[in-house]
Amino acid sequence: MLAWPMTLGDQRLVATVIRSAGFGLWLERWSWDSESSLVRAAEIAEKVKAVMGDEAISARAKEVGREATKAVAPGGSSHRSMQEFLAALR
Repeated sequence: MLAWPMTLGDQRLVATVIRSAGFGLWLERWSWDSESSLVRAAEIAEKVKAVMGDEAISARAKEVGREATKAVAPGGSSHRSMQEFLAALR
């Protein structure tokens, strides 16, 4: 993933998680703190190619995907949490 937060709110937090979890990059220079700078298409293309060609990022992204799939499957942590939430609403 290539994070480019454009607004305030959770986008900056999500970008931080992406970078710190090792499955993407956050190019902070592109964020709202530097609104006056223009990011050229060639620079974006370069970073996309870098992320797509990084085996460590690819492996970590696949691992995160597998874990997310397990979490939402029946019996997974997210599935159980949703079931508990729905039970509390009844």
